[in-house]
This record gives sequence, C-alpha cells and structure tokens, in this order.
Amino acid sequence: MIKFLSSFFQSQTSTTINSTEIDQVYKNPDSNILEKVPAEIIVKIMSYLLVNDVNYFGQSCRVYFTLLFGQDLSRLKSIQQIKKSFVWRNMEEILKCNELKKEYEKDELAVMIQTQIWKPLVSYYFPQFVSTLNIKNWMHVLRRRITHLIVHHSSSLPVKKHFPSEPFKEIKTLDDFMTYPRDTVLPLVSFIENCSDWEYECPLKNAKMSFVSQQVNFCHVCKENVYEVRSEDQFIEHVEKGHCVAYGMTGVSIKGKRKFK
Repeated sequence: MIKFLSSFFQSQTSTTINSTEIDQVYKNPDSNILEKVPAEIIVKIMSYLLVNDVNYFGQSCRVYFTLLFGQDLSRLKSIQQIKKSFVWRNMEEILKCNELKKEYEKDELAVMIQTQIWKPLVSYYFPQFVSTLNIKNWMHVLRRRITHLIVHHSSSLPVKKHFPSEPFKEIKTLDDFMTYPRDTVLPLVSFIENCSDWEYECPLKNAKMSFVSQQVNFCHVCKENVYEVRSEDQFIEHVEKGHCVAYGMTGVSIKGKRKFK
C-alpha cells in the first residue's frame, strides 16, 4: 500500500518520494512517509470505498486512523472505557450516554471527511436518508443506523444497497430489489426525519409510537407528532412546518411481476 500511495502521490504532485524514505517507514515508525501524503488525496481515494474497505483502510496506520475517525489511541481507549462502564446496557443505550456523545461531537470538526466519505456512505446504504439534511456527524448517523439493525434486524446485515438511490423513486417490479428473491414479502420500510435535536434517540419505527390518527403517530421521546408522508411534496410541506416526518414504502406479497399498491 505504501508503494502504491507513493506512486499515486508522485503522479499528483511535484514532490519526489524516494525508496530510502519508504524503507524508513519499516525501520522507524516516527518517520512515516504517509504523513507526507496530502489529506485531500487520501480522502479522494477513500471516497471510492465501501464501508468495510473504509474501516480496513482507516486501521492500516495511525495517520489514516486519525484522519478518518478523528481518533488517536488515547481517545480510542477512552471511548472503550466508557463502553465498558455501560457493559450491562444494550448497544442503543450505550450510544445515547452523555460521555460518548461528547466524544463523538469531536468528529464534527472534520468537515471534509464528513461530507466526502461518511455522507455518501449513508446515502449509499440508506438512500431514503435525504442528503440535504442539516447533519453535523454523518459517521454517527451510519453508526446509529447499523446499531439499530444489529439490535432489531440482524438478518439485514451486512448492509447492502437494497433500495433505489433516489428518494421516492417509483418502484414498479420486484426486479428493482435485486437482493430479494421472488415470491417474498418485502419488509416495512419506515424512516423518521426532522427530529428536533438530532440526538437519534427517537424510535425508528412507527410501531413504537402511539397512534393519533391516520398517518399521524405520537413520539413519547421528543413529545412531537410524527406525520407519515407518501410523496416528496408531502415531505417538503411538513418539513417546512417544522413537523417530524416519517416516510417509506409498505411492501406487499409479490409474485413475478406484480406491482406495488
């Protein structure tokens, strides 16, 4: 990897990196050639990777680990210690503890990493998550969503690109869901947006809220009504009013080329 990055770096800049410097990486970790590669180039490379590859890339050396995750070894140990103190809680409760929130807030400073790596990954794996939302920490969004799947829908892991990349795109046949076999019942997809504090503590399912009226439920966490929408126009209308919004598709039994209702 080091030689590849050295070659890539030389093709993008006028700086020369010789083989002696590369050899020093193995002999002296404090003289790391990777620190000479501009962060913009590393980010550009990682922007083409999926989440597992990004994870492995970030763990390949301390430079990338700090750049990608905003952490060093001391901070990582601090986060692990916080998690150990909450070992009796489930994963969702751990993510909500105040100590961990303060640590994750530090990630918001890395704007370039957030917008060029984590934000596209959220859109790739969860395409109904609108990319124009005012989110500071996209890495935390991805972490929160995957944690929810681990706790409630482990059969959905590992995450794949199940749905179309454009929100509200009309889905006509089962062929649009390439990862689902025929003669299956597609799951209920429901996604709640516009939560006031972006704390991600509100339930992610309508079934966990109280029924108010048709297409309206009440969230006992943020004490707000959540409006279910079926189109982009409805979504925009409610968001402009400051409402919490849930949108998604209800799957029906499909055989062959039957369409959604």
